Parts: sequence; C-alpha cells; structure tokens
Amino acid sequence: MARCVSQILCFCLRHILRYRFVIIEKNIKQAFPASSASEVGKMVSAYYRHISDLCIEPILFYTAPASLRKSLTTFENTCVLDDLYRLRRNVVLLASHYGNWEYLINLPSQTAYTVSSGYSPAKNKVVDRLLRRIRSRFGVNLIPKHLLYRRSIELLQQNDRRNIVVLIADQRPAPDSRKHRLTFLGLETDVQIGAERMARHTNAAVVMVESMKVTRFKYHYRFELLGDQPVDAAYSLAITTTYFKRLENSIRSSPVYWLWSHDRWKDRNQPSTKA
Repeated sequence: MARCVSQILCFCLRHILRYRFVIIEKNIKQAFPASSASEVGKMVSAYYRHISDLCIEPILFYTAPASLRKSLTTFENTCVLDDLYRLRRNVVLLASHYGNWEYLINLPSQTAYTVSSGYSPAKNKVVDRLLRRIRSRFGVNLIPKHLLYRRSIELLQQNDRRNIVVLIADQRPAPDSRKHRLTFLGLETDVQIGAERMARHTNAAVVMVESMKVTRFKYHYRFELLGDQPVDAAYSLAITTTYFKRLENSIRSSPVYWLWSHDRWKDRNQPSTKA
C-alpha cells in the first residue's frame, strides 16, 4: 500500500505539480557540474522517488505496529551515547536532511537520555496538532523553533537529568543570524554555528547521526562523536567543518537522498557575518 501511494505521489510531484523542479535541477547541476544532462535527469527523477517516500514515511512509522517499526530502523554505535551518559554529559546531536530525519522520533527507544528537538509550527492548526502528535508519540520533547536556542541551553545545563538536543544542522541560516562560510559540495556556503556555540556554552558533547537508506522506507543510523572537549579552543568551528565534510561524503556517495528541493544557496552571494 505504501509503495503504491508513494508512486502516485511521485507522479503528481514530478509531472503534474513539477514541485520545485527548477530549484532541484539547479542545485544538482551546481553540486555536480561535471554530470551530463542525462545524469542530472536521472538524479532528479530518483530524487522525486525518494522525496515521495519521505512524504509518507512519518505516517507509515506512526501507524505501524512495533514489530514493523523495529524493522524500519536499525542503529549502529549507540555505545557512543551510552558512554557519554555514564560520564553524565549532555549531548548536542547533529542530524541532517539526508536519508530520513523523521524516524529519529524513535530515538528515545535507543537511549536513556531525555530527547528534545525543535519544530516549526504549521500555520494550519489541524496540521500542526497532527505533526506534533506524530513527532512526540515516542517521547521526544518538542521545542518551538523561536525558543529553540534558549531552551536548548537550559536543557544542556541541567545536572539532574541527562539531555540530548537534536539539531538539523544543514539548515540555511536566517539572514540576521551568526554564520560561518565554508566550501560545501564545491560551493561557498553559509552554515549555522549554533551547535558549537551551544556546546561551548554548556560543556556538552557533540555527536553526529548519519542516516543511510537501506531500501524503500528502511534506514540505518550511525552515531559518531565529533567533539568532547569543553575548552573553547577545541570548538573553533572544527566540529562544524567536520560535520559538513561527513555530510558531503554521504551526498557524493548517494546524491539522491539529500533534500535538493531546499534552496540551500539562496543567499550565498551575500556577505557572511564573522564567526
């Protein structure tokens, strides 16, 4: 059933609505300038198939029985989180728009940490309630986007309870936010530095979770410790740079699983603020 719905949605997005086609094609061409028109076309088509899966996967995961949910997600190297928990360290967890980030609503089943994540409230109240219900069903504490930084700092400073704050770290920075510029996918790219600022301010460890698509609707997640030093010098944006290098390697390995419909380089010709 899920496959059939995804195929119908893919046809609608790709051929009827042509959902963000110009942005998708532009982004892929910029990131892979050596690719032929035929190769770009294949990546665009494959991306529409993937994003159609993404659209229905949150509902699939929400409605699936526990046995099916377990088969949809596998986790590797969770010992990183176990070790940090024993050391009584709070964690900034860096995720991305690669693979599937929505399945991370199941993270509380993999760790003793209290898990919190930001969300952008939907304008439609019915849709907003549905999304909040889906994303919090398995124990994730949701923080409205406009409160995310302040509330995250409060959680990461707690000593009586161990907290993980999940950040989707490849978002395009807001125009008035502090940012850093680096080369990502061959393009000068403004990136957020909030994760390292949080870690520096709260003495939190920084962990990255990589999402890999195994087959349709199924994903594998791997955790990697990126930084565990409380000294300011150790957080001289090296963690941010490492995160984007890891993400770039994943994208170049399997390009279609990144969120190409996001206009990531919309403001890349504007000057960046010094970090």
